Amino acid sequence: MLLLATAGLGFGCLWLAWRADLHLRQIENRADGVVREVYGVTGRVRDLDRELKSRLPAAQVAVRRRLGRMRFEPEMPVLLALLTHPDAALVLTLPPSSAGCGPSLPGPEEESESLRAYLESRGKDVTMTLQQLNGLLDGSTRLLPKTAAGFVSVSSILRKATRQGPSLKNDAARE
Repeated sequence: MLLLATAGLGFGCLWLAWRADLHLRQIENRADGVVREVYGVTGRVRDLDRELKSRLPAAQVAVRRRLGRMRFEPEMPVLLALLTHPDAALVLTLPPSSAGCGPSLPGPEEESESLRAYLESRGKDVTMTLQQLNGLLDGSTRLLPKTAAGFVSVSSILRKATRQGPSLKNDAARE
């Protein structure tokens, strides 16, 4: 009889352990589902954050245009400056007069830099470059026409002007 009672107790304990294991597996599955859902939400939040950050500069430009406050400022991020005017990249990539190197566009790591830091790292005069950039907005800065190889040289403009007549040559010489 003692043997039967011990065997019954043993089977009862095994059955309880099996039920506990079953419940633990169900709890684990629920916890895994919650974790997957949290990671999914986190991923969606991260995607929305990236999308918002990518749209923010364009929205800032649109607001500035509507308010009539379109100016290039030293603390403006390079990306915002590039979105402010289509020719801003041309002004920013012009090599400084002291350097003999060619133009280089700002990289992704430099787009969040301020204009001042970007220009100073390139050895450019911040004040003069900001005047040129702001001149793009008010029409006082004119860039030379661009070809596939780069900017058209002044001598080729003068040669073209001499072929077209003296009035164009004088206009080109004044510019």
